Amino acid sequence: MIKISCLLLIVCLSLQCLAHVEFAGITREEYNGRMIDFFQDQNGYDDAKLACEKDFGEEARVCVDSEVGIIAQTDSLNFLPFKKGVRFIDMALSFDQETGFPVNDCRGFTSNSTDVFSPCIKHILGGPILPSVCSCEKILHLMCCFDY
Repeated sequence: MIKISCLLLIVCLSLQCLAHVEFAGITREEYNGRMIDFFQDQNGYDDAKLACEKDFGEEARVCVDSEVGIIAQTDSLNFLPFKKGVRFIDMALSFDQETGFPVNDCRGFTSNSTDVFSPCIKHILGGPILPSVCSCEKILHLMCCFDY
């Protein structure tokens, strides 16, 4: 288990709320984008949460895109596995510029298809940590966070 102590403060201006978020780390195991195969459910998002809970306790969940940006600014991602990448949740629907295929959290973490994609972060050996797009058949870690 890799645990980085990184406190984040996210301000929800439209909801006028404050939430404290802590980066828990990345899952020990790696998964393709079809989380329903690993935790036997039809909702891939709660199965992805179960993967984080398995390593970090029941308060853990998969980090979302806005948290990843904040975590990256603290150099807390420098430990990421080189070249492989890690997945996180980004509820926005976009399309890969090269293939035209959708980038949609592996269809809600229910697909391991080569023509379905999810957002991910990659660490280039000797270089930067970059946002990227990963095919859902790739076996990757998940980024996990806590709310408190």
